[in-house]
This record gives sequence, C-alpha cells and structure tokens, in this order.
Amino acid sequence: MSHISNIPAYQKTKEVVVSELHTHKDHGLSALTAKELLVHHGKNTLSRETKESIIDRIVEELRSPLVFILLCAGIVTTLLGEYVDSTVIFIAVIINIGISLYQEGRADQAFDKLRASQEKFAVVIRDGQKSRVSSDELVPGDIIVVETGVNIPADARVILAHNLEVNESPLTGEWIDVSKNDVVLETVLPPSEQKNMLFMGTMVTSGSGVAVVVATGNHTEIGAIAEALGAGEELKTPLQENVVNVARLLTRIVLFALIGIFTLGLLRGEPFTELLLISIAIAVAAIPEGLPAAVTVVLAIGMEAILKRGGLVRNLLAAETLGSTTVILTDKTGTLTKAEMQVARVVTLGTILLDEQKKNDDTLAHEVHGDERDALEFATLASDAFIEKSGEGEAVVDIVRGRPVERAVVAAALASGLNQTELLSNYPRIDMLPFESKHRIAMSLHSIRGLKHRRAYITGAPEYILEHAHAVYLEGKEHAKKKEILAQLEHELKHYTSKGMRLIAVGYKDMMLDAFPREDGIERMELAKNMVFMGFIVLHDPLREDVPESIAIAQRAGARVIMATGDNPQTAHSIAMECGIWKEGDHVLSGIEVGALDDDELAKKLKMTTVFSRMLPEHKLRLVRLLSSSGEVVAMTGDGVNDAPALRAANIGVALGSGTEVAKEASDLILLNNSFAIIVAAIEEGRRIIDNLRKIIAYLLSTSFSEIIVVGIALIIALPIPLLPAQILWINILTEGFMNFAFAFEPKEEGLMERDPKVAGARTMLSRTLTSFIIIVGMISGLILSLLYWLLISVWNTPIIEARTMIFVALTLGTIFIAFSMKDLRMPIYRIRLWTNKYLIGALVFGVAGLLAALYIPPLRELLRLAEVDLVEKLPLLFSVVLLNIAAVEVAKFFIFPRRKGS
Repeated sequence: MSHISNIPAYQKTKEVVVSELHTHKDHGLSALTAKELLVHHGKNTLSRETKESIIDRIVEELRSPLVFILLCAGIVTTLLGEYVDSTVIFIAVIINIGISLYQEGRADQAFDKLRASQEKFAVVIRDGQKSRVSSDELVPGDIIVVETGVNIPADARVILAHNLEVNESPLTGEWIDVSKNDVVLETVLPPSEQKNMLFMGTMVTSGSGVAVVVATGNHTEIGAIAEALGAGEELKTPLQENVVNVARLLTRIVLFALIGIFTLGLLRGEPFTELLLISIAIAVAAIPEGLPAAVTVVLAIGMEAILKRGGLVRNLLAAETLGSTTVILTDKTGTLTKAEMQVARVVTLGTILLDEQKKNDDTLAHEVHGDERDALEFATLASDAFIEKSGEGEAVVDIVRGRPVERAVVAAALASGLNQTELLSNYPRIDMLPFESKHRIAMSLHSIRGLKHRRAYITGAPEYILEHAHAVYLEGKEHAKKKEILAQLEHELKHYTSKGMRLIAVGYKDMMLDAFPREDGIERMELAKNMVFMGFIVLHDPLREDVPESIAIAQRAGARVIMATGDNPQTAHSIAMECGIWKEGDHVLSGIEVGALDDDELAKKLKMTTVFSRMLPEHKLRLVRLLSSSGEVVAMTGDGVNDAPALRAANIGVALGSGTEVAKEASDLILLNNSFAIIVAAIEEGRRIIDNLRKIIAYLLSTSFSEIIVVGIALIIALPIPLLPAQILWINILTEGFMNFAFAFEPKEEGLMERDPKVAGARTMLSRTLTSFIIIVGMISGLILSLLYWLLISVWNTPIIEARTMIFVALTLGTIFIAFSMKDLRMPIYRIRLWTNKYLIGALVFGVAGLLAALYIPPLRELLRLAEVDLVEKLPLLFSVVLLNIAAVEVAKFFIFPRRKGS
C-alpha cells in the first residue's frame, strides 16, 4: 500500500517508483533525509492498543457486580460503626483485586518477552553504503537488501532479483514459495499475485534481491489487517456472562430478603438500627464475598497449569472459555502441518510396475526400488542446496541449507544414506545452471569415472521433462518412451497433484561438453532434449505427528473441528482427510463459493462443511461471526497475519508461538511450542476449571442460602435472631474464606473429556439443575438448623446466648464437612477419594481450629458474643446435625445429577 500516488507500486516500473520516492537505486536515501522522513511517517511499527494503567485495571475490577455489592455493604457497616464486619468485607475485595492484577500482569510480562524476541533489523543502502538498522527506522524510499532467511521488514517494490523466492503463508495462507521478479504488472491483482512486491512479515526462502520500501507500519498490507482488528467486537466469555447472572440472582434474593425482614421486623416493633444491622448480616450472608476472589484463583491456577503444558494464556478469563468450546476453527499451514517441505515419496516406472504387481498379489510388500534410490541420488547431484557442519566435537550435526525444494531433496537423500558431499567427491561437478522459473529446469554437469562423456543431471517441472525425454529409466537401463509408459507416468503425476502435492521430475543426459553454453538464445530445453526420464520426487507439507490424535480427542470431547486455510482445495482436503477433520459425506467449500453465499445459505452449508480452502481474511472473520451468532463457542487457531481478525472476533483466539506478532497480539492463548495438542490439553484444563467453579458456586450459595433460611424462619415464628452479624462473618471467614479456595485445587474428574461441551461449558454453569441443587440443599440445611434452634429455645428452654452458640457451632461444622460431599457432584461420598486434595484437608483443619479459637479464647468469644459450651456433652447432637446436612447433599446429588458410569 504505497502513498506515492493513486496507482499501486506493482503497476509501475521500478524506475518510476524510485523516482517518485526521491531515492536512488544504488545510493539509497541520505541519512539526513531518512531522519526527516522518519519524523514525517513515524516508526515502522504496527500501532498497538494502549496498555491499561494499574488504576484502569482496578476500576475495571470494581465494576464487577459482586464487588460493587460488597463495597456498598462495607461502606454501610462502617457508617454504623461495625468495624469488624466492614474490615472483613474490604479485605475480601482487596485480595480479589490483588490476585487478579498479579496473575494478568505475569501473563503480560511473558508475552512482552515473546514479542521482544522477534526480528527487528534490516540491511539498507544509505549514502551509497550498506548498513544494518533497526527495522523500526525504515521509511518509504529506503533501499533494502534481502537474502535467504531474512524477514521482510516493510512493503517494498522489487528492483533486482536473483532467484528470489518468498514464503507468504503468514499473509496469504499459501505454503508454496512465491517467485519474485522486477517485471511491471499492468492489471489489478491481489497481494498473493503481485510478483514484484515484497510484504512485511513474510520471509525470503531462497535467493537474494534489492527492493525499495513503499509503505511502512500501519500502511503496509499487514498494517491494514492489524488496524481492522480494532474494529472487531470483543465477545464476553461464558464465565463473564455467568458471573453477571449470579450477581443478578443474588441481588434479587438480597432485595427480597431485606424487604421481608424489614416488614416482619417493623410489624414486631424491632428498633430500626437493629433491623438495618440484621439486614446487612443477611446481605453479607447472601452475597458470598469469597466468590470473586475464588473465581480469580481458580482461573489463575488453571492458567499456570496450561502454561506448564506449553500454553500462555494472555487473558485470565480466557482459560475457562476453552472448556466450553464447541467449534475449533483451525488454519492448516503451521498449525496442523509443519510448514516445511519434505519428500513424501520417490516414484519411478519401476515403482509403478511394482505397485501394479502388489494389486494382483497383496502378499507383496513394497520395498524401496533400486530406481527410486538412483532417482534420489541424481536429484541430489542436481541440487544447489548444500550440507554444512554445525557444532563441535561429538555434537557436530549435518544441516542442509538452500531453497525449500532443494533442501527437502538433499535432506531426504541424507536420511537414506546418500550424502551429497560424498556424492560430489565421487562425481565432481563441472558446471551448473540453477533452477529459474522461466527455464523450468535446473542442470548440473558432472564427470563420471570410466566414461568419456559428461553427464548432466536434470530436475524441474514434471510436464517439461516428460515432454522432452526420449527414454525412461527402468532397472538401470534405458527404455523407449512408449505411449503406454507415458500414459502411466502422466496418470501418476495427475494422481499426486490432485492430492495437493508438489512434484519435480528427475532426468539425465550424457553429453560431450566441458561447460554449459550461456550465450543468449540457447535455451536449456535445447540442451536437455532427448534426455532420459528417471522419476518423480513427490513433496508435501507434512502433518504434525500429534495432530490426528489431538483432533480425535477434541472430537470425542464434543468439539467440532473445521479447517479454514488459504491453500488450494486439493491440499486442504488431503490434509483434512489425513488428520481426521474431513469424513465421508462432509463438504469442501472454497473462498469464492463462500463469498457467493448469503449468511443464511452459508449457515446451512456450515453444518455439513469441515474444509474451507482459498479463504481470505474476511471469509474467516465471517465464519467466526456466523458460528458465534448461532450460539457456538468458537476457538480460532492460526499463526499468520491473515488469521488475526478472526482470532480477535472469536470467543478465544489461539496463536502459535512461532506465529506473527499481529496474530499473537490478537490472541488469547499462545501455543509456545506450536503443538496443536496443547489446545486439547487447554480444553481439558478449562473443563476442570469449570467443574471446580461449579463446586465453589454450589458450596457458597447453598451455605449462604441456609443462613438466610435460618434467620428468616426465626423472624417468621417470632424467635430471637439466631445469628448475629459478627457471628455470620466469622463463619464466612472460616468456610467461604478458605474451604472454597481449596476447591480450586481439585483434580480432574473421570470422563472429563467425554462430556457434551454444552454441559461441560461455562454458559450452563448456573443451570436450572445447579440452581435446584443449591435451593434444595440450602432449604434442607436451613430447616434442620431452624428445627434445632426451635428445640433449643422453645422446648429445652436454652438461654439465648447458648442457643446462638449451638447454632454457630452446628452451622460451622455442617458447612465445613459438606465440602467433602461436594468434591464430586456425580458420585456418592462413599466412592469419592476424600484425601486427594491436601488444600481441602488443610482448610478443614484451619476451620476447626478457628471454631475452637472462637469458643475457647475469651476475648474472641466475648467479641462474637458466644457462650462457653461443653462440646463433648453436645457432640452427639452436633454429629447428628452434621450427618443430616451431608445426607441432604447426597440425596440432592442422587436425584438431580446424572450418575457417572461405575458409581
């Protein structure tokens, strides 16, 4: 995207572009001019969202409905002089905010380190001299020098190219390298077809070149995509929606309870101040102040667990979303595949004949044909890739350097025991004509001991070599290229190309030359006429080893996996079928077909389509939005710039650690070691997070509800208040303050990855089933305690302070011990492994110790207005109450939750 005129740079001659930018192809800009232009154009960086300050983050936390309600309760208790109550509430708020800020801060720091490790330098010509400068300082008009392995630092028009090839998969999704030249293009073309342009974020895979920078920063193709991210909608995660729903439910409960209590109290003539304190006690009991902090802790622990398995979660709440994922929309290149070319097979006439024999006799096993080894050897001799030693001593390893295709051939030969260095010493190279797109072949001339003539080894376009060959190599001999043989070879070529694979052909020709002629007008094909055809080298971008198993696990977990790639339909379909994404009956759609459909038609097609090819960024974004609007929880994976808009729009974006900076910036989860398997591990961890959050919510709300029932029934039957505000807060400190945090460390349940994600997910966290469980457990526990209180006051004539003490002890013990019953909501307590969570055991010990401290430390006992009681004497009664509470939980579990197999 150049600002030099309305006509794009690729439609102008290189001389016009250089002239319009007031630069020089040999001398470049002057240092002074470059400095002035940098001030005018700004740094060559993509603008990022401004980081939130610590104050902004704190304000954001305070906007949480639960935190807001707690703050209101804290302020009112302070105004009423109940400083113990208000202190406890404010401490809970501070802890929640502190943990959240700390965990998100750690994730940001880790991400900053990743970003700092990216390439940041470029070689430019300024004042006629080559120099290495920060890529941030590049400006339009700079002359840049690029070579193999260099990342393109800005959009630039090619002015000189030597076998220059660029991998543009981060921008276009196409894994095959693109050959570049300086020829002007006259028609309007998309970036993927602008052969005379280099684009920021892509990489030179072979050759070298010189180009003039025409656009920097946000004015580049990548910059345009990055800017589009800012317009993307930020979707709420399921947990965010559920926490809001919980807050709304609790607000209604509190308002209803307060109105009822005030009405009853006023009818009984209770003092207004006392009623206000009781109302605040009920509000604090109903609002589980431990919930926001517990949610943050559970997510933070899940985030740490995912990090240990190789995934960096950038957003604290993103960890839970993976657990409810129903669709994984994945890119192909670099995500499912290795994004590197490898030899898949060598095919010769001997191979074809052997395969035909095998069809007639299935007891035959395919062995490496001798001709296949010869073809690989000849291709290696024709290659301009090379082997270099790396390391010292015993750690020396062979590394193959060169263009992707050439590198793949030499590496395959090396793996087969054919060392190029040794081959060249046995068959010395005399001359070479490297591969060029316009000639379509490469030729390497060698001397062969025992032969008077020289031998030229040839590789290149299969159609050309087949056409110009007069003979075919079979079992070490030359055979005439008959029609039936040619038909067999052409059929094999069509077979592999239809599967999306790339092929090169290998041949040779004996000739009496000491060097290849290089005079104008002599075509290579003239030299190669009447060659001998050796075979095909079949190349592909191989699947990552762990991908098929990971996809199978994701599918068993109820997540639908869809491929959306910029690659061609044949390659996309082949990879999808190999890894298990595409199954018989599924459809394949291209980007052109997607663009021709309206939203309703595309939504219908989506139900049966698992592979999308030739997809543009806007197509992927459209898929994400359609899926999200239909109620799906979408995890979008990718590593290229072209994935970024969809990554941002998805419920959760997943980028590869080796991906582009734009993709990482748009993502919620980064796969540090690029393994697709981490996504499955993160889904598992997300589900464990949701399970534990459900247990915390069930535990907190059911115990809070029981406290409301106890106080409410006492007011209805005209009994004194059974629990004072300070006593309720002390119980909440011992139970909600520690027992609920212990649930964060619960290990995963059996069959976790076999559940329907719509049940396993957070969007059904506060479902009708869980709400019913909370109400039933809360009511039964409240009724049990109310019955005990009525017996103590009305039947046994127990003094009020002692009766309150008994209710205080019974409620504390009941709340502590039912936690063990809630370790697993789908399994009876006698089958639950009670000792698997050491933190829960520790919380139990702490809770009991806190209870004993309240009863036997005089200052604390007086502060809480408790009586001295003989626990040994009251133990049978208390044990019965606790047992009834546990029984209530178990009965509710049995009737409400489906039993797990074997339980």
